[in-house]
Formats: sequence, structure tokens, C-alpha cells
Amino acid sequence: TRVPRAPPLGSGAAADAAGGLGSTAGAGGSTGPFALPDNEVRVENQGKALSKNQERQLERMIADAIAWCDKNGKEYYEDPDFKAENASLFGGETNRLGLPATKVAWLRPHEFPAVREAGETAVLFKPRSEIEGVMQGTDKLDNRYFLSACNVVAGSKECVERVFYYPKRPATQPSSEKSRGFFVVGFYEDDPNSDDDWQLVLVDDRIPCDESGAPLFARCVSAHVYWVMIVEK
Repeated sequence: TRVPRAPPLGSGAAADAAGGLGSTAGAGGSTGPFALPDNEVRVENQGKALSKNQERQLERMIADAIAWCDKNGKEYYEDPDFKAENASLFGGETNRLGLPATKVAWLRPHEFPAVREAGETAVLFKPRSEIEGVMQGTDKLDNRYFLSACNVVAGSKECVERVFYYPKRPATQPSSEKSRGFFVVGFYEDDPNSDDDWQLVLVDDRIPCDESGAPLFARCVSAHVYWVMIVEK
């Protein structure tokens, strides 16, 4: 994906455009070989889809996660490689967040107090007609470069949706399809020695929150939208 230069997170132009910390529309003044006059995201397909090997890997990852839920009698998957505990944050140095260790709560999106209080339903994306940027959480996690990229790509729902390999079409997933509390996300990394150019990552949707139940890290402007939390995790 080739995109115009992103406005810095927290810049006045970005905040005015999205009602938060950024949008690809209205930032103004972008220049460069891929900038369009209206500062619109332009998507260009490059590279290949999943290799046959990675398609099999994806099937195994999904099957193993569902089997774990069934075996353990759990409604939602719990990632054993990213446990909902303090040791998963900064190597266990929770004090780097400026919070007492006992104050970190791990909640799934439908459990966020802000979502419940607003009477909303937690969704991965907003309707395709609506575009909004992303917001940075604690500055103790220095990944502004990554969130700036997410902020730009957020201008294309189709582009963001392609990052998710499970569910297959998360933006149009039928409400009747039971959520198992996990996602598979793909990141492109060119491998010159094989066709395995996508790194597949499976994570559950337990998000570290503060004492009030607000997410500690990146979030969307709307409290009930959570795609960027999953991608960042």
C-alpha cells in the first residue's frame, strides 16, 4: 500500500479532521510522489497472496484455537503466548505505565465500561461510510511510527479489512456467527527465499485497561470500535 505522508499523531490538523488524533482527510499540505490533491489514500496492490504453505498454517491456527476453546470449556480463546497478566507488559515492568500492578484490568471489547454505558455494541469497524483516525494511548510505548501508518490506512476500510485473515470478512461478519474471541492478522514481510511473504499472528481480544476500564494503549476515536487495538496487540 502506498499512501500520502501521514500527519503526526496529535497534530492540530489531524485532531481537527477526526475529532481525535488523526484522519487521512483534511490534514492538508501533504506532498510527495504518492500524494493526491485531496489527500486521499491510494491503494496499490503489490506482492502475492498467502502461499499454499501459509494457507495451511492459517487453517491450523484457527482449528487449534477453536479446539482449545472446546477442550477447556471456554466461550472465548485465551492466548497462551500473550497472557492477560502484568508480565506481558514491558516484560513485567508494569510500573513503567505509571500504574500500580493491581490496577491493570484485561477486558474484551464488549466488556468496556464506555461501550456498555453508551448502549453500543462493540464492533471491529464502523460502517464503510464513516472514517475516523486512531488515538495513541500511553506514551510509554514508543510506537508512534506504527500508529501513524495505521492512522493513514484507516482512511481505507477495504485496506484495513485485508489485514484480518480471521474472521474472513470481519466488517460484514454475520451477527449469527459466534465470536471465539480471537483474530488472525497478517503483516507483509518480503521473503526472497520463498513465497511465504506474510507473517500471520493470532491474538485474543483481551485488552489491558486502567482502573476505570479505559484501554491503556491505542484506540479508535469511537469507544466501541476496536480494530486498531487488535492490530497493535
